[in-house]
Amino acid sequence: MPRFARHCAQRALMLDTTVARAVLCRAQLLALPDALMQQEAILRRVISLQPELPELPEPPELPELPEPPPASLPAKDELLEIVALCSPVSR
Repeated sequence: MPRFARHCAQRALMLDTTVARAVLCRAQLLALPDALMQQEAILRRVISLQPELPELPEPPELPELPEPPPASLPAKDELLEIVALCSPVSR
């Protein structure tokens, strides 16, 4: 149900006042959490509005990050030494 409310009903509430009222009642806890799914008329309205909703754009492609130079990272032994110095002694 949360996925339906978030991805379908909430997007449709901007287009239909009846859907908006039902979604807002659910969000304000004025109705039981599953009450929205029990209302066939609301479900039909949400489904009928889906084609009218704008498609979400594809996320932009992230650029490839360059590898850091090998000398810029500490070696494994150095990291273990740093961790040992920073760790509290548990004896």
